[in-house]
Amino acid sequence: MTTRTTARPTTGAGPTPKDHNPVTDNRTYERLLIGVRNGTIRLTPDYRYQAANGTDMDHAVYEAAADDKRWITLTPGMPPQITDAGRAWLAARYEQYGPSPTRPVFLAPDPEAAAQQQRTGPYRGERINTARLTDAQVRDIKARATTGTTDRELAAEFGVGESTIRRIRTGTNWRHVA
Repeated sequence: MTTRTTARPTTGAGPTPKDHNPVTDNRTYERLLIGVRNGTIRLTPDYRYQAANGTDMDHAVYEAAADDKRWITLTPGMPPQITDAGRAWLAARYEQYGPSPTRPVFLAPDPEAAAQQQRTGPYRGERINTARLTDAQVRDIKARATTGTTDRELAAEFGVGESTIRRIRTGTNWRHVA
């Protein structure tokens, strides 16, 4: 029996028959598209696509660039680029299944939320709905802590723990209140 050996193709030429794996699962595609979007998929010196953690992504790259998907584009000598179709597939997957619990999701920020934060400032202090103290109470705590009142007395008076008073006094918490 004769074995056929094929040389490794140049960048963008497609996989060799032995490298082609037609059964790539959606998680691999998700990992690939996130890696392409974040720029962590690299081309090794032997012309194989690899994730930052060393996982071989070669077959998934070529399948995602194939004519039936066109989720990424390959240009010789350049890193792969995600296409609009790839972004749409990734968004639909997140909408259907939610983000993967093992990896953080880096989605584009909501422009309306960013504008709101520019207008009102970040959520901290009494703007957080679970805060037990107001800015005025924290100013009072800081003033009285310098006059010699103990953390235990202040904690009992304001209904919080001694460690909260200590963190306010040292500036670890509520640093934005002068």
